[in-house]
Amino acid sequence: MMKMYSTCGKLDSASVLFQGMRRRDIISWSTIIGGYSQAGLGEEVFMYFSWMRQTGPKPTDPALASLLSVSGTMAVLEQGRQVHALALYLGLEQNSTIRSALINMYSKCGSIEEASKIFEETDTDDIVSLTAMINGYAEHGNSKEAIDLFEKSLKVGLRPDSVTFISVLAACSHSGQLDLGFHYFNLMQEKYNMRPVKEHYGCMVDLLCRAGRLSDAEKMINEMPWKKDDVVWTTLLNACKAKGDIERGRRVAERILELDPTSETAFVTLANIYSSTGKLEEAAHVRKEMKSKGVIKVPGWSSIKIMDRESTFVSGSRSHSQSGDIYSILELVVSGAEAHRFDCQINGAFGFYSYS
Repeated sequence: MMKMYSTCGKLDSASVLFQGMRRRDIISWSTIIGGYSQAGLGEEVFMYFSWMRQTGPKPTDPALASLLSVSGTMAVLEQGRQVHALALYLGLEQNSTIRSALINMYSKCGSIEEASKIFEETDTDDIVSLTAMINGYAEHGNSKEAIDLFEKSLKVGLRPDSVTFISVLAACSHSGQLDLGFHYFNLMQEKYNMRPVKEHYGCMVDLLCRAGRLSDAEKMINEMPWKKDDVVWTTLLNACKAKGDIERGRRVAERILELDPTSETAFVTLANIYSSTGKLEEAAHVRKEMKSKGVIKVPGWSSIKIMDRESTFVSGSRSHSQSGDIYSILELVVSGAEAHRFDCQINGAFGFYSYS
């Protein structure tokens, strides 16, 4: 029941069930931690894990894998290293689930060197860790290393799985290797008898868009044997914006709005396409329609973790408890930068160039 509620996004109900249990074994602890991890709620994950460490059983690989996953998602390297140390203490570092989770965590936290070091210590037939390493290289823009690793695995007879092909296709997309991407796409079907899923098609659409072949990308989406979702259409819409393809962008935006009539991305991107090409009246009409449907652009936000406290900042908001101090410091920084720029201009006018 906890798993069902978590999968359906009803974590409050899952939590009520969990807290009402008279006895909690490692399965129930791992289920509630995994549920919050899947939802990306890092603070809750670490709260439950701390509770388990105080009153519950010894953690096993599913719970640690969830902690590593959320550490990577939140990009909190120090906490990820602490979980790594705990895995070493519990003797779980050789578990394939933990190894792949460690590679993912270090990659997402920006430490591709540590991820690579762990991978080098894994068994040569561990396809899960191999996929994690290929994906890590791809995410860091190291497409050559990702593709070389994939080719090396093929030469030693390791059979890639569906997820491995997603990772290597993403690497081809990031490096703009269109022909190689189609080679692997066909290899997956012809040699390994794998039917491409939406994620594979998504990689190919992204690859075509990066190559500027928007017509082919649109054709591939229309010919997909899967139900089209707004993700692949949004990929094409962003490419239309980059290339200034107004007509195709309008057509793609309509497709997205058919799937989601309140899609903020479709409205905003289409308005930006019109604005960037000088069609200001059309851009104003899109924004007016957006407003009439009650669609609100979600403001940008960022977060930073200092010690054990994570602070989130929303664009234009002063809701942070220390916003007064923060803005005072920002004003000092800005005024100092302006004074420095003025000083450089004055000195430059007299032939003196001194930059601090």
